[in-house]
Amino acid sequence: MKTQVLMWVGATVFLLACGAFLWAAAEPGLIGPRVTQPTTQTPGWIVTAAVGDNRQQIVIADPAQQSLAVYHVDLTTGRIALKSVRHVRYDLLMTEFNTDSPSPRELEALLKSP
Repeated sequence: MKTQVLMWVGATVFLLACGAFLWAAAEPGLIGPRVTQPTTQTPGWIVTAAVGDNRQQIVIADPAQQSLAVYHVDLTTGRIALKSVRHVRYDLLMTEFNTDSPSPRELEALLKSP
């Protein structure tokens, strides 16, 4: 059981590291530059990706507002559609949601056991 849990933990850490690497080192055009702001606030991120033949998705993350906004751009017409906005502060305070076993609590209990 411990081996299986450690394998899940290792796989999760590996996937998170890969995601962080891809986020930082993606090909030009897939991840835009950090948004510069004239204040001392933490700058946000703009991430773009193709979603189909004629659409591009833009995700804007604003750490100061703790919010995300998702837009779709029709590359044929140039029209921009707001698809979603979400304040993520309370999402990030959760310890688990919609996860498979082992849950974070199960992992913590397993790691604390002798």
